[in-house]
Amino acid sequence: MPKRKKTRSENIKRPIIYLDSNIIRNALNSRNVDDINFLEKIRSAGYKCKTSIYTLLELFEISKDRQFLIKLVANKYVEVNEFLRKRTERDLNYEELDDISEQINSLFLKYHFIEICNISTDTSWDLIKTTCEVSNLHMSDIIHLVTAFVNNCSYLATRDEFFIKEGNRILSDAEVTDIIICKPEEIPLL
Repeated sequence: MPKRKKTRSENIKRPIIYLDSNIIRNALNSRNVDDINFLEKIRSAGYKCKTSIYTLLELFEISKDRQFLIKLVANKYVEVNEFLRKRTERDLNYEELDDISEQINSLFLKYHFIEICNISTDTSWDLIKTTCEVSNLHMSDIIHLVTAFVNNCSYLATRDEFFIKEGNRILSDAEVTDIIICKPEEIPLL
């Protein structure tokens, strides 16, 4: 990854925090009170906060899988391998899909300060490809890392220990020092 040149105004700006999908998913499902508190701290401190369109796609996929699993289990006993085989052929109805959309949209209305950003240049996709070639990260984590990088984020908050370890190794090897991948509670300004 190339180093970004910082201007003087960037050095004195407040940090921009990128949220990995697991932080948002935890808040969506009320699975981790620490992540909900983290989002509230960001809101009250007025920090800029970003995530990617890819996060939305992941949230939809996970929510659809969850709803489909609940539906299968409610109708009959289901083996894990049967769920895994059938999950690519979900049969959720419009009402179930609408409920999922409503839940996700409500979360982003509640946390309206989270900016949804994207990567759109060939250079960004080249960076994703290059990063894939030198890392053990899953492609979804590489997309998050590059999206955070090209959108000038200072921190990438995640609960994924492997992402933290491998992502920071990639950044260190590339001599990138202006973004840190860490757990939310490790961001010093919160």
